[in-house]
Amino acid sequence: MVAKIIMQKHKLIKPIIVGSLAIFAIWFYFIRFDMTDCQQNIKQQLQFIKPLSNWIEVVCTPAGQVIRSNINYNWHFKGSDNVYLDKNGDVSSYKQQGEYLNGAKYHSFSEKKARTYVITNYNNFLSELLGQKAQYKDIYTLRLFGNLNFIYDLTIYVENGHPVWLRICQNYCFRKKELLVRIELKEEL
Repeated sequence: MVAKIIMQKHKLIKPIIVGSLAIFAIWFYFIRFDMTDCQQNIKQQLQFIKPLSNWIEVVCTPAGQVIRSNINYNWHFKGSDNVYLDKNGDVSSYKQQGEYLNGAKYHSFSEKKARTYVITNYNNFLSELLGQKAQYKDIYTLRLFGNLNFIYDLTIYVENGHPVWLRICQNYCFRKKELLVRIELKEEL
């Protein structure tokens, strides 16, 4: 009798193991598929032109797409370095978390160099955030559209061909939540 019960339990173990492996294989396939889809989305829709592609990038992570500095630069925010932008409009530190969290899927963007007549306005915005006068001559804007019409408005202040400040606004810059990230070349750190 006892031997019969043990044999029946062993018969159940094999289907449980096979079923668990099948579920894991399906889960792994879809995770890999999502990453491939994410990379394809970036190649097709999110390739920035130079000089922006030298400074900023959208990357695929298991959590979704995040916006971060290019490999040559480091972003600093409130005492943290190696920061990135997540889908919630927050600046998060990769170094503190050890992984990217709260990724999104960005589907389009617009980019341009600021025209001379608006540079004064952009410098005034930065001066208010810094508490000191800003006089940058090269300023670029980048608008990224994400899930559910979420928009990042990014303003990049450039000096001698290198970005110095990144002003971040969510869903347009109208004196709402504005964040300021300092940018440095990694060689200078």
